Order: sequence, then structure tokens, then C-alpha cells
Amino acid sequence: MGLFIVYRSLSNCAQRNWTTAPQSFREAIEDLSRHPAIGGPKALACYIKGDDDDPAEAARWLQRALDPDRREVFSGVHLQRALRLGRQAGCHILWHWLCDKLEYQASEPKAEASRKAHLTRQLAQTKLREAYLIEELESLERSDSVAHLRAAGRE
Repeated sequence: MGLFIVYRSLSNCAQRNWTTAPQSFREAIEDLSRHPAIGGPKALACYIKGDDDDPAEAARWLQRALDPDRREVFSGVHLQRALRLGRQAGCHILWHWLCDKLEYQASEPKAEASRKAHLTRQLAQTKLREAYLIEELESLERSDSVAHLRAAGRE
């Protein structure tokens, strides 16, 4: 528990009250996806999966990959991408969970090398957020179209 009290003071992950540590890998991934700079589970899944899939399909893949009873696998490459994205977003919950489970002392991320590195990280966060917002807008447009068609059918 002490590790995560330290974690609370290191990160700006305010989406959850970090008084309790994630109990499983699945919870750690879900907590990571809740960070505002990540953009939600769909954006996280797209980044982890590493291709330009449909965000909804990527989110379903992630859920299946986190389910031990399913065939999909969360590989080492996927873990590396999730850790890297958490680092870029400034949310280290997955890293701290992993260190705790492996009985390692959690380390601090390296200091920013330069202004260029800082701006590159901000740009990556902005692109992820943009992708998430575009998906949400498209989803709303699809639901508005369906509602409009249903309303037209009643006339």
C-alpha cells in the first residue's frame, strides 16, 4: 500500500482516488485508460494494438485480451506500448503495479531531456485525444442518423 501512496504524490491521475492499488493487471490497464491524456479505452486499445483499426473493435480486442478465458493474447509488445503511453501521459499506475507485483522498487521516469522532448510528448497526447474525440463525434453522428431515420419512418 505504501508504494501507491508515494504514487499518488507523483502523478496527476485524478480520475480515481488512488487510496487502493489495482489488484490485477486488468484493473491497472483500466485505470491507465481513465487518465484524461489517454483518451479512454478505445484510444488506449488503438495505441496498444498498433494498427489503425476501428476504435470500437480495438476496445473489444483489448477486453478479450485481458480475459484469461479468451484466445487473444496481450503480448510483451502490447505491454511495452501501454507502459510507453502511460509514461508519455504522465500516468505511471501500470508501471507501479508491475513493479509491486515483481517486488521491484518503482523507479522515477527520466527527466525531460529537452524542450523538444516535452513538445513531442504533448503532441502525441494531443493526437491521441483528437482520435478519441473524432470517434466520439462519429458515434454521435451515427446515432443521430439512426434517430432521424426512425423519426422519418414514423411519419
